[in-house]
Amino acid sequence: MSLFKPPDSRYWWYSFYLEGQRHRNSTKKNTRTAAAVVEATELARLQEGQPSAVRRKKPPTLRDFSERFLEWVKNSQRLTPNGERYYQYGWRLLSQSKLMGMRLDQITQDVAESVVFRRPALNRKEKNEHGKYVAAAGKEMIVCSGHYSNQALRTLKRMQSKAFEWKVIYEKPRITLADASGRDRLIDERTEDHLEEAYLLPTNHPRTRRLREQAWLVMIILQDCGMRPDVQRLAAAPA
Repeated sequence: MSLFKPPDSRYWWYSFYLEGQRHRNSTKKNTRTAAAVVEATELARLQEGQPSAVRRKKPPTLRDFSERFLEWVKNSQRLTPNGERYYQYGWRLLSQSKLMGMRLDQITQDVAESVVFRRPALNRKEKNEHGKYVAAAGKEMIVCSGHYSNQALRTLKRMQSKAFEWKVIYEKPRITLADASGRDRLIDERTEDHLEEAYLLPTNHPRTRRLREQAWLVMIILQDCGMRPDVQRLAAAPA
């Protein structure tokens, strides 16, 4: 057991582990002696299976906490524009999952592993009544890849970290990322020649010939910019 006084608090706090679970809270006492009595009483109650005598304010749900988090994302001077967009889209993925109504401290590794994140099949947008472009309604939702799922999980981890930093939760759950397939192959010059031959096969149909030429140009751009294996398989199929 240990007692400590945080820099921003006038009360002594206790922190101890019981059966692998950490218990940390304010004793609401200004003196160390009185705080030690509260700590000992709290430990005895927990060992006897009784509820904690120190009341805590329940952590907010992910939906409620999102307002403060998104405000921080918008006003943070340390986030780059890409970082801001990353967390905003990560929140969009989280907002369409079952995690929305759960409390921050209840979203553990087991819960995160059971979530299947989904996103719109197309990125089409339409104007709303205020003249702003928003996601088109009624679009088909598809299961996110490992990369998109990790974007949602990284956003969740950052939200829980900020909640712990702002003392909204007393313990930060540990969440690991999902498996995501990386770029595990390279297309050498010989393979590129074979692909070019497939795209430029003789055909008497002008439209097919034009589409193959355009597809080959797209293929070259994708190769030069770098692409994921699923995009590679799609682009490698000539018309």
